[in-house]
Amino acid sequence: MANRILRRLREQKWVLERHLPKAGGRAHVLSTSGARYLQRAFNVPARPGDHWGRAQGGTWIAPTQWEHELLVTIILVRELANGCEVKTELEIRAENENKKLRKYPDGLISYWTSNAGTGVKERVVLWLEVESHDKSGAYMLSLARALLRVTRHDAPRLCGWDPNFALVAYRADMLSPSGKAVNHKVRITNAIKRHIFADMTVYFQEVKVRNLAYHVDLDEPKGCVIHPFDMNDRTPLANRAFTAIAHKTFINNPIDSRDQVWTLKVYADAGRYRWEVWDSENPDYRQGQPRDSFYIEDIEHGFRMAMDTWRTKYANLKGS
Repeated sequence: MANRILRRLREQKWVLERHLPKAGGRAHVLSTSGARYLQRAFNVPARPGDHWGRAQGGTWIAPTQWEHELLVTIILVRELANGCEVKTELEIRAENENKKLRKYPDGLISYWTSNAGTGVKERVVLWLEVESHDKSGAYMLSLARALLRVTRHDAPRLCGWDPNFALVAYRADMLSPSGKAVNHKVRITNAIKRHIFADMTVYFQEVKVRNLAYHVDLDEPKGCVIHPFDMNDRTPLANRAFTAIAHKTFINNPIDSRDQVWTLKVYADAGRYRWEVWDSENPDYRQGQPRDSFYIEDIEHGFRMAMDTWRTKYANLKGS
């Protein structure tokens, strides 16, 4: 059935057929006329794919990221078959042209679920990242920051959806150019650890490519709690972790050189974040006073500023 439909679309020149390298099979992309038809008939912000790849000596050459894009497509199609709504990266970019993001997701996956406590229906929106290459440096930093914003419920609204969970699908059989195994889960977890001051949960999904024809097995996504430090670490850095006590509200209770307990608090307020340093175990005017406070745009920056301010000004106070 699908082959018959594709054949008719090719005959009408609404799609173009491309043969992928290795045993990747065939890919179909929208032609200029196909994209124009979708725009006019259904008001779909479609874009032609005739510039996907390049021509060399009359032969079409696949883009270098074709394997990555194929895995993304396989994952999104399977979620679509499971009843989810999905958005590809091209759709996300086309529908959000006014938003200049440093990092766009590889896809969005949305479905409805019932709250276990209240029974109220809630929309789950997964920000999908697919890792199939050995990357580091600036890319890993950008990825870590994007996942961080999603789990802190700070991600921008895309396609009318608010991403609230981060899903990383990764190839389990990747090798580096030197022939060493690449563990994407460990690499991404370590990158995130260096930039957070409170626990966060990321869902990881292992992808196994069974053969050269790119038949794949997808494991069920598993939640992984990432801590900002080694739980066995006894150094002073172990005091830097914040704990969530309410939605977008985090506290930390460091102890100064006089054994006095303080409270560092970071919380959402009026569309921004505010950090406070309190001279008591509870941020309560009946027991103490806020010694320092300030508004800030980014929650992780708020964690860092609160901790740095306390360490610099209050951690080693003299006297009683």
